[in-house]
Amino acid sequence: MESLESVSTNNGSSVKKSWWWSTKRKGYQAPGPSRSSSSGRRSSDEIIPDELVVLDESSLCNVPMELPTGVSNDIASKTFSKLSREDQMLSLRLNSVHESMFKKVPRQFTDALLDPGPPSKEKQAVLSVGRPSWLPPKSKAEEKRHLREFEQIRKSALKHDKLNEKEKIKQMEQQRKKNQQLIQLWDRYIFRYWPDSLTSSKVAGVWREGIPLRIRGKAWQKIIGNPLQLDYQSFFLACECAKKIAHSNENIQTQETNMFRYDKSALEVDIECTMPQLHLFQKGEALHKDLVQLVSAFSAYRYNVRYVPGSTFIGALLLLNMNLTSAFNAMVNLLDRPFMQAVYTQDKEALASFTNLFLSSLKKSLPELATHFQFTLQIQPDQYLYPLLQRFFIPMNSVEISSRIMDCYLFEEDPFLIKVFVALFSQLKYKLLETDFRLLQNTLFYQRWELGEEDEFMKNVFEASIS
Repeated sequence: MESLESVSTNNGSSVKKSWWWSTKRKGYQAPGPSRSSSSGRRSSDEIIPDELVVLDESSLCNVPMELPTGVSNDIASKTFSKLSREDQMLSLRLNSVHESMFKKVPRQFTDALLDPGPPSKEKQAVLSVGRPSWLPPKSKAEEKRHLREFEQIRKSALKHDKLNEKEKIKQMEQQRKKNQQLIQLWDRYIFRYWPDSLTSSKVAGVWREGIPLRIRGKAWQKIIGNPLQLDYQSFFLACECAKKIAHSNENIQTQETNMFRYDKSALEVDIECTMPQLHLFQKGEALHKDLVQLVSAFSAYRYNVRYVPGSTFIGALLLLNMNLTSAFNAMVNLLDRPFMQAVYTQDKEALASFTNLFLSSLKKSLPELATHFQFTLQIQPDQYLYPLLQRFFIPMNSVEISSRIMDCYLFEEDPFLIKVFVALFSQLKYKLLETDFRLLQNTLFYQRWELGEEDEFMKNVFEASIS
């Protein structure tokens, strides 16, 4: 039974006291100050009458489980140590805490499934390293053997990591030397004796090694050329034309679009899908404004419309390697080629020879997939071939592979793209054997392609046959 009472002290402050009514019986020593501590030990047969034990809260006998903010465990421990042994035992009993509360023991986090409870002191003496406490301990010989094996595994893993790191450094150094040699070849020979150097046996196929990033923009401009005789002012004149089209009446604009439909949202959708992993072309990013200006100027210059769907992807690839005005000149001249014009206008007659060559190559290299497209899905090449050509494989591909494809396409021209299609479909074969055309569209146009390493995929492209 417990009761609370406020007792006035000598200095006038009120102290709350807890009165605990305890019964002492034969063979039981109640915790608390003992009246016979000075007169000797009591007999175990003596019946002790009930007595009151008074606990003064001002002396912190009732040690709280959670100390107030600002009160350290050291202060509580010092105050607790000043109490008599009986008061300490009673305080601990009333609060149901253990003496180890006042010791700085690191907290142990155990898995309840593997180690449901802390082991006893006796069990700790024989526990094995890394073994749950509820399992029998290992023998000393077995434990030593396992520790030796673990140390061997650890050293082997460290050695393997060091070898991998050295191999990566070695590959990077080899790639750096290779790029340096290629840069010297392009600067000292190919660009110097352009275009006669392209027919040399020493230069034949050097672009298949990949044009170094530092000179890629210059090489692209050289091979694309400037058949339209564009100059520095051409870009700004096209920008002014694009602004006029943007502010023109929508009905008049729709009549002037010819094969293209004016749709402002198409530009926004394509920009969001343009190399999102680089965070350069989306709204609010560094090259967003440049890309919008580039594709708007190209669309207004070439087709007298606000935007040509799919042109943002090639425009972004050019902007990564050259400045805005140079990218505009290269884009207009590149997409003015007959094949690219047919792609963006979807001229089936102009693309008939390319389509037939692709279908015959697909039947020879991947007959199962060709049969699946023609008879199971009953789809035409323009449903999957032309959209990929308009996007130039860029949205679903890595920037490195897309750049390598552009390197080779500019030098080897249209038939090279058939090799790319054959290698690509061979890589995605099992995903393209879907019986639902919507799943095939998802694989080709919306999912990222896992084509592996850049050099490995390009090797498959070069090995693909055209028939």
